[in-house]
Amino acid sequence: MESILTIIGTVIATLAGLIAIYAFFEDRIDDLLLWLRGGIPKGFIIFITGTNGVGKSTIAELLGKKLGIISVIEVDDLREVLRSRKDLFDNAKMGEEYKQLEVPSFLADSIQLSENSGGTGSYRRQCEIMTPSILDVACRKQKRQASTIIEGINIMPTELTKHDLNADYVLFVNLKVEPNDRLTKRLKMRPVDLQTSARYNRFFHKILETAKIIDDDFQAMDSHSSSQKIFTLTLFNNESKRKTIKRIVSEVRMIAQKAK
Repeated sequence: MESILTIIGTVIATLAGLIAIYAFFEDRIDDLLLWLRGGIPKGFIIFITGTNGVGKSTIAELLGKKLGIISVIEVDDLREVLRSRKDLFDNAKMGEEYKQLEVPSFLADSIQLSENSGGTGSYRRQCEIMTPSILDVACRKQKRQASTIIEGINIMPTELTKHDLNADYVLFVNLKVEPNDRLTKRLKMRPVDLQTSARYNRFFHKILETAKIIDDDFQAMDSHSSSQKIFTLTLFNNESKRKTIKRIVSEVRMIAQKAK
């Protein structure tokens, strides 16, 4: 009996050791494979989008550390800068555009605008307003050949690619969380104030509608894009951040091979 327990204990210890060794070397293998593919292309831009609660900021930060990308930019920060300059919008007679940016993106459809601007606000319209600022940041980084990660809900691939991204290689990532109850739990865990939390609960259907718009936009991008240097990737960031990062790194590795 004791010998059997000894054998079982030895097997368990051996398996635990092998798993620990694999976990230690797995990241190093990713790094080695990326290096063999030529590393990250200079000026490479990764856009990460998706609706509220899918983990955009977390994945962007971890991915930046994994790939050694120092420049990680949040579109929400760009929105805050624009909202702080109401005077510029007023001088340009763009009061309705400013009104769009005052509300959360997933509630943009509830804004009532004048007939000149189409009658009602929309998530897509808000993305159009944000596009010049996003492009400006991307182009500035690319001129310095600095690889950059830009994350935010207002990133819409078909809108951005209407303009010259001025980047050699671009990857658009659409993060998703399913089923809906899992996304609900994610939203409840976010460090937000009570008013924002209540808004998530009340308008959860609007969040799902926004996710559908983003999905449709990525499908349209896949159908019509003829560029050899623009890539799209849709991922379910349901549980393991590690798996999500690994999948994106794998895509970056493939793009690095094309850039050689």
